[in-house]
Amino acid sequence: MQVAIKIVNMELFQDGNMDDIRKEINIMSSCKHKNVISYFVSFMDESDLWLVMPLLGAGSVYDILKLNAKEGIKDEVLIATILKEVLQGLTYFHQMG
Repeated sequence: MQVAIKIVNMELFQDGNMDDIRKEINIMSSCKHKNVISYFVSFMDESDLWLVMPLLGAGSVYDILKLNAKEGIKDEVLIATILKEVLQGLTYFHQMG
């Protein structure tokens, strides 16, 4: 399995934002849904927060659309499919509180 590592420089965040980051990590660690990125582990190295996640080989939906639909999406079926999957992920978050 390949992983992606996101490194966040914590010096860029004010103290109040640390609580938001902790909450986000807690949420990510408990997510178990096909439309929500999972999360393996995080750790601090000096002032950097390292987040280890599965690698999404094709990138995000944004990345895919930026490369393949520069003029926008004209296919209504594709739009409906993307929205359906996004809304399933959002529904999961609402169900989990």
